[in-house]
Amino acid sequence: MLYEMIAGENPFYYEGIDNIALFSDICKQPPYPLAEDNPASDAVCDLIDFLLEKDPTQRIGSMARGSREIAEHPWFDDIDLFAARNRSLKAPSRS
Repeated sequence: MLYEMIAGENPFYYEGIDNIALFSDICKQPPYPLAEDNPASDAVCDLIDFLLEKDPTQRIGSMARGSREIAEHPWFDDIDLFAARNRSLKAPSRS
């Protein structure tokens, strides 16, 4: 979802792909890289890379610490995940 929010497209989807091919690509192919001029921070790009890792022994969140490993990633440092989980986090605004 982070990838799609930044890139505006699915990291594996292309027009005309069928579900079987899409599943195969998700399992075997590298994701389409984010454009070099994307507005994403290095931290979120790092998180996306770890989330899209094919090898489950290297993928963030897939080992014993599970989702805690994802929540401890530096991209989440400025986000109050407790408040977000309890729906009391104020939405950011741009001035």
